[in-house]
Amino acid sequence: MLGKILMALGASSFALGFFEAQTALSGSHKAIESGLLMIIGLPLAIIGVFVWRASVKKRPACAERIKKQATACKHCKAVVGNA
Repeated sequence: MLGKILMALGASSFALGFFEAQTALSGSHKAIESGLLMIIGLPLAIIGVFVWRASVKKRPACAERIKKQATACKHCKAVVGNA
C-alpha cells in the first residue's frame, strides 16, 4: 500500500511540476518551484516502485502478483508455500 501511495505522489508531483514549468517564466519563483516538484517527484515514484515490488511476489502457477503474507492465491485459489 505504501509503495502505491509513493508512486502516486511521485508521479503526480512530477506531472504537476512539468506542466507548471511549461507556463513559467525563466528564473521566476514558479519555474523554481516546478523544477523542485519534478526533482522530488521522480525519486518518490522510483522508491515507490521498489517498496511495492518488495511487498509482492509472482505466482509461478498463474503468473499473478500477490502479497508476500498471503496463504492462498486469490486468483488460482492454490495454497501458497513459504518460498
